[in-house]
Amino acid sequence: MGETTTQIEQHIYEERKHLGQNLNKLQRHTREVLSWRARFGAYPMVALGIAFSGGLLLALVGNRKR
Repeated sequence: MGETTTQIEQHIYEERKHLGQNLNKLQRHTREVLSWRARFGAYPMVALGIAFSGGLLLALVGNRKR
């Protein structure tokens, strides 16, 4: 309880800086996770398999209606 006003302000400043850094890291990580380009680059064969399967499914569904 012996903290001065200056020490408390310094502590608040440091915490805000730390929280800002964490927020920036979280934003970068979220962009990476949601980026289809990053996923395609990391797992190209899986992405191609999904695209092929989706195209095949659409072709089968579209063929049934005719």
